Amino acid sequence: MEKYKLKIIEIIKETENIHSFKIEKPSNFNFFPGQFCWLNTESEDVNFTPMAIASGILENELKFTVRVWGDTTKALFNLKEGDILTVSEPQGTGIPLNILSTKKVIGIAGGTGITPIRSLIFSRTDKSLTEVAYGAKESTDLLYKNELSKLSINSYLTTEKEEPGFHNGLVTDLLSKIVPANENSFYFIVGPNPMITAVLSKLYELKVPTSHIFLSVEKFVNRDVFGPVFPLEELVNLRQFLVNLLPE
Repeated sequence: MEKYKLKIIEIIKETENIHSFKIEKPSNFNFFPGQFCWLNTESEDVNFTPMAIASGILENELKFTVRVWGDTTKALFNLKEGDILTVSEPQGTGIPLNILSTKKVIGIAGGTGITPIRSLIFSRTDKSLTEVAYGAKESTDLLYKNELSKLSINSYLTTEKEEPGFHNGLVTDLLSKIVPANENSFYFIVGPNPMITAVLSKLYELKVPTSHIFLSVEKFVNRDVFGPVFPLEELVNLRQFLVNLLPE
């Protein structure tokens, strides 16, 4: 696995415990939205941690949005602009952009699941072909909300806590606001398993074909990663391994 030593250009404080790291992008760093990298400090004194790529392929820098939760992420939070990050080459399966090139894509996200959807948005030359339904417990947990408001996309934001300026409820409550699926629309779902299950149940009710649905499903076994992006049709064929995720 190839590794890069890359300078941190900017650190953005998204929330108290979530920071975005904008770093150098090597000329040979090719990826698809939905893929991830293993991150570490320059010294590699702690274990590598997997992190979804938040930047789009059309951007000049790489971006990773990190929630602090363990030794490695705590070490990353101690870094400053100008320091070096160790970044692996892109890993895992991503979203096939060739299939989606002229299609409407509806990104549905919960919490930090917005990260690969941001990558998708900034990988498309026509950003108006993307709509976003995004939810979190409260507005301070919603990432990139100011950025999303400035783009030529329809973004629907919801919070479990009732707050002015935001829809109150769950992500599934937003689906009725989104243009119904047709042969030119696809869905990309990223978030905690209960959210994925609820969204899939709703999409099944709406008769959305499984061939139009992509999921980001991460399963970490030691240092191996299952996924993260799969067409739903493939996962349905593996239902016996995913009974706790997919609805009946």
